[in-house]
Amino acid sequence: MAGDLVLAIDIGTTLCKATLFDLAGNTAATAEQEYGIVHPQPDWAEQSADQWWQAAVLTVNRLPHRNRVGAVAVTGQREGLVPIAVDGRPLAPCILWMDRRALAQCTAIREAMDDSELFALTGLRLDPAFSLPKLLWIRAYQPDVYAQAAVFLQATDYINFRLTDQWTTDHSVASRTMMLDIRQRTWASDLLQRLGLADEERLPHLVAPGTPLGPITHDAASALGLPQNALVVVGGGDQQCNALGVGAVYPGSASVGLGTASAPSVTLAEPVLDPQRRLPCCCAALPGHWELEPPI
Repeated sequence: MAGDLVLAIDIGTTLCKATLFDLAGNTAATAEQEYGIVHPQPDWAEQSADQWWQAAVLTVNRLPHRNRVGAVAVTGQREGLVPIAVDGRPLAPCILWMDRRALAQCTAIREAMDDSELFALTGLRLDPAFSLPKLLWIRAYQPDVYAQAAVFLQATDYINFRLTDQWTTDHSVASRTMMLDIRQRTWASDLLQRLGLADEERLPHLVAPGTPLGPITHDAASALGLPQNALVVVGGGDQQCNALGVGAVYPGSASVGLGTASAPSVTLAEPVLDPQRRLPCCCAALPGHWELEPPI
């Protein structure tokens, strides 16, 4: 890595925060930009993916010493879903994690796979917060958008796409979709097939947190004021990266993340499934590890 600073971009629910760290992990500078949530109907919650990128550009351009950045990583909110056209355009607003419109689609999922089997496969209890019910809602109520979509991305995935022109997602973020086999860390093909979704090819490529994606594109570097050779490295979901950042990296270690939604988490060396399905089990931001993360 040529530079002596690392840039972290966090795409939160209510704001984007950009922070520069030195190689010892000390904060060198930080900036943030708020944005809103649109509620077109009761229990609906949406954001524009372009709004995330615009906020990232604004925050990063407020940071000093951007010419010293050697690597960039993105973290952020999870479970939201935004359909992307083959040319990279968002086709509709992102349906956020707090959106409850897909309750009926949860019934369709239960008919395809019972709750215990679904939990054993994905580590998640059936709920419209997760990406799979949202995908089924788009298919049912936005068929033109669904047909045109080349890929379905979450917030961190979209910013990584703008940085690299690659459609990827990491295991920690993917484990909040209800479409990931959390043991194999692969897309749950059998579940998708049962639901009549030939969508695995329209899901982003899976990689481990910490995977180098390659140098930033010329356009992204110019927009952000970063060196052309800055390396983009996969980050992870916000709660999982919170645990990593505070040092909860050993099996049994715990952390608490406070934000628009808050959650304690416990780092695991292997999946642990609550027999009563109260505690979601997801992939951690630390490769090869998992976490229990009950939301508050």
